[in-house]
Amino acid sequence: MKKFTNFQSLKQAVFNPLTADQCPPENCGYGTRFINLNRHLNRIEFRHHLKNNMENFITVEQILRPVIPQITKEILRLQKQFDVNNLNSVFKGTAFSDTLGNSSLAHLNKNLEKMINCTYYPFCLILEKGGRVELIAPNYYIFREWVTGINDLIKMKKFLPKMKMKIETYCMLRPENNKNLL
Repeated sequence: MKKFTNFQSLKQAVFNPLTADQCPPENCGYGTRFINLNRHLNRIEFRHHLKNNMENFITVEQILRPVIPQITKEILRLQKQFDVNNLNSVFKGTAFSDTLGNSSLAHLNKNLEKMINCTYYPFCLILEKGGRVELIAPNYYIFREWVTGINDLIKMKKFLPKMKMKIETYCMLRPENNKNLL
């Protein structure tokens, strides 16, 4: 999901991944978009999920780095600490249920449970000239792929023109592109 404004409206809530069930990203100015690196390897394009045309783009040269907010880091740390696949034994076990008697501890455990069950992972891309693009990954796997992909893209910026030439040469030599030559 991509944020559409550069300023926070007074009517618009700030997105919090822990309260996404009450205030989803769509209510905070985010919209679903397809985001991909174009075939020339020079820009990241944003497309509306119901339309085919390109809505916006960022050139690769503009991207400085991805930034992961502190709340996302905390969510990832807790999800790594607790095996997310074994949550039933953590939260439905007797040891966890016995601690619910203390109200402050119960509140802490409720927040812990929200962090472990969180499915949204906000992050942003820092651009040249002070710009930024705020994004939200709908699950951990998409988040991980985007952050590692952007980091790799930034590391390999100087090799992109050479890779582009190799890809274009490969595409020209593919048999399905040369049907009329046979």
